[in-house]
Amino acid sequence: MLILKLFQESNSKEGTSKRKRSKDMRCRKCGQELAEDSVFCSNCGTPVSRKNKGYMIVATIVSLVIIAGIATLYATIHVNTKEQVTTEEKSKTAKKKDNNKKKTKKKEDTKSVKKEDSTSNVYQNNESAKNQPEDTTNSEYIIADSATRLLTDSDIQGLTARELNYAKNEIYARHGRKFDSQELRNYFESKSWYVGKYDGSSFDANYSDQLLSDIEKRNAEFLKDAENRAQNGGYQLDQ
Repeated sequence: MLILKLFQESNSKEGTSKRKRSKDMRCRKCGQELAEDSVFCSNCGTPVSRKNKGYMIVATIVSLVIIAGIATLYATIHVNTKEQVTTEEKSKTAKKKDNNKKKTKKKEDTKSVKKEDSTSNVYQNNESAKNQPEDTTNSEYIIADSATRLLTDSDIQGLTARELNYAKNEIYARHGRKFDSQELRNYFESKSWYVGKYDGSSFDANYSDQLLSDIEKRNAEFLKDAENRAQNGGYQLDQ
């Protein structure tokens, strides 16, 4: 509407100007009055110069069209750029969420592996305990763990020569050794874990080295020495 209005005003002004020029149009060289449609002066033959303002209107319209086109192009580029930025932000957000999920899953997998390892260790410990020939109820032993670790002086502090003797022989009793001593037979047969399998002489000759671990052998010697220190010659059985 603005362009049309400008075009109409321009035409109106141009028409007024033409009417005015038609009244006093003269040759610029000799001053001869000229007709409105004259191309050359009838007196001297000089070409008639005509000012045409139509090109200004056309130039104005073209300029406005160019400006409108540039504005439209800018708006389109701006919208596309905004959409591209939004898409990139969404992509970054999606990647960040995906990375967080992967980290969470990795942590859960690590926890799961640790849990499985812990369960496996518990299972192995249980199996190891099952494979032990003795019951680990402390109340039925003088020294319950003499088969699994080396003993120290603190482990036998306060024990009598008799208790040291029983502690030494319970290492053998765990593996099924029978005893000639009635006192030892009575003592070990009162224990729920004891099962006599081998005669004493047969055990000492054929099975002792095979069945006893290095820890058990060293503990047996340690208890024997402590027994002899507690009572000269060691505890006397069946008396």
